[in-house]
Amino acid sequence: MKRTHRFIAALLIAVSLAVPVAVSAQNISFGVKAGFNLTNTVDKEYIAGSYYKSNLMNAKPGFNIGMMAEVDIIKYFAVRSGLFLTTRGYTTDRYLGVEYNSFNYYLNVPVDFIGKYRFGNVVVSAFIGPSIYYGLWGKTHLYLFSDSTG
Repeated sequence: MKRTHRFIAALLIAVSLAVPVAVSAQNISFGVKAGFNLTNTVDKEYIAGSYYKSNLMNAKPGFNIGMMAEVDIIKYFAVRSGLFLTTRGYTTDRYLGVEYNSFNYYLNVPVDFIGKYRFGNVVVSAFIGPSIYYGLWGKTHLYLFSDSTG
C-alpha cells in the first residue's frame, strides 16, 4: 500500500507543478486539474424529536486530480465535466469511548453549468451542478475503549 501512496504523491506533485494546459478545438477546451481539499463531517443524534450535533469530525487533508472538458454552448453559457480521483477522510476525538479514523478514495464526475461574462480581459463566471462520487477503496477504523469519558 505504501507504493500506491508514493505513486499518488509523486503524481500529485508533478501535476501541481505543471502549468495548466488547455487545448482548444473550436468551442471545446480540455485540461488537467489538481487540487487540495479538507472534508469535514458532522455526526448528529436524534433525541426527543430533534437532531443535535454530537460530534464534530476532524478533517484529514486530501487531494483531487483528473482531466476535464468544457463546451461553450453560447456566448454566455458553457457546460464542464470531468473525471477525477478524489480522497476524503476524517478522524474523531474520543467520544463516549469511541474513536473513528477514515480515509477513502473516490471517482468523481462533476457536471457544471457555467454562466460567463467578459469584462475586458477578465472573465467572471458562476457555476452550479451535481457531482457523482463512486467509492473505489479506503480504510475506516473504529476504536472502542472501556471508559466512556473522553
